[in-house]
Amino acid sequence: MENHFPVIDEALCVGCGQCVKTCPKGLITLIPKKARAVVRCSSRDTGKMTHEICAIGCMHCMSCVRACPAEAVALVDGVIRIDQKKCMEYGPQCNDACIKACFMAHSIQPYSPRPLFQVEDHPAPTEQEALAL
Repeated sequence: MENHFPVIDEALCVGCGQCVKTCPKGLITLIPKKARAVVRCSSRDTGKMTHEICAIGCMHCMSCVRACPAEAVALVDGVIRIDQKKCMEYGPQCNDACIKACFMAHSIQPYSPRPLFQVEDHPAPTEQEALAL
């Protein structure tokens, strides 16, 4: 756990899906290692509430959904999801449209084993903010 969030060790992950099944908020998804884009921080909460917990939280502005030429990005049950199969089949000619469209929160990022925006990229919370967590 980091900052109250689970961290998946890709070296140990066997893709069993147990984390997906047990996530109480239904926010964990399995992501293929060949994925081109990934939503790093999404929840069913409003943008403001999400940002209180996660600085790069998805605000549900839908810019990524509108920008994706493959129609691989969608709002599903209140959470932005990427259909990785559609995304990979469309290929790189989309020019990372969903990533570029996510200009506010940077919730959609190029796939990498670790998020591009780490906790150290953001100022530490004040004592009052830390108590609110």
